[in-house]
Parts: sequence; structure tokens; C-alpha cells
Amino acid sequence: MTTFQEKGVRIPEDISIIGFDNIKLSSFMTPPLTTIEQNRMLIGQKAADVLVSLIEDKPIDESYEIRIPTRLIMRNSCMRISD
Repeated sequence: MTTFQEKGVRIPEDISIIGFDNIKLSSFMTPPLTTIEQNRMLIGQKAADVLVSLIEDKPIDESYEIRIPTRLIMRNSCMRISD
């Protein structure tokens, strides 16, 4: 974001920027960074479950997929598109 601002690119008027992880710093940036929040605890739990299954030699289907819900946190680094 700093580099864009140094080059005269306006955020969000010229470019929209979105982050991932919703770190605390996101809300203190100028402008505050729109971000995706994910449940790190649940990701760790699911990863541990898979690891335990592998350690116990339980078969895991190649198509096995884990989906963890995310949440979009809108701040001021993305331009809202009007209807």
C-alpha cells in the first residue's frame, strides 16, 4: 500500500487492495485494509485430525477436502461497486 501511495496511486479510488488473515495491523493502516478473516483455531484442529489419521495409518481419500468458513471484513481499501 505504501508503494502505491508513494507512486500517487489512490487507494481505493485507483486500485482496491484486500488482505488475508485480518491481522490487528489491518485496521490501523491508512486506509484501513479490507481483509478476509479465517478461523486459525479450526484450521489447526482439522490439520491435527488429518495428522493423527496419517500417524494411525487410517486411509485418507485423495478427494478429501476440508472447507473452513471465512468472513469478509470490509474496510476502506476496496471501492464499493454501486448497483
